[in-house]
Amino acid sequence: MGQVKDGSQTAAKAAARAEGDFGGSAKPKRQGPTYWTNLVSTDLYKFNLGRKVRWTTFIALAILIVYGVQQLTVQLADQSLLVARVFPLGFGGLLLWIAFRTIQYPRFAEFLIATEAEMNKVSWISRDDLRTSTIVVLVCVVILSIYLFIVDIIWLKILELVGVIQR
Repeated sequence: MGQVKDGSQTAAKAAARAEGDFGGSAKPKRQGPTYWTNLVSTDLYKFNLGRKVRWTTFIALAILIVYGVQQLTVQLADQSLLVARVFPLGFGGLLLWIAFRTIQYPRFAEFLIATEAEMNKVSWISRDDLRTSTIVVLVCVVILSIYLFIVDIIWLKILELVGVIQR
């Protein structure tokens, strides 16, 4: 006949209601550090996972930051030494720290880890197949360009004979 319930689910639901959780209507609790607390932290989030894509992202951001600092230094060249050199370097250092901590932020790091995992699943074309496909595409482009050039000349001559185009 029927099964006997042990009451553990009912007790859990009652405890959840007592805390204010009415079956998903309450806001979910935040888990993990916020972005701002992550900026002042020094721990590394899942350091061995997604290393390639995380360091590539950081290097790309660092290149942009270094270029920006160089441009800022050029713009402030006529200012005092403190403004022209120390301020851009300090600002660049701060931006590098923010970029490094951004790739350690759990939500962003999980995205980059998942991206690298998906990229590892891709079956990449071999070098010989890539070379062959590239040659086929380039030959087709050249042939199509020659064909369109000839058709353009033919239409130009036809439109000159009809009198639409005058040279």
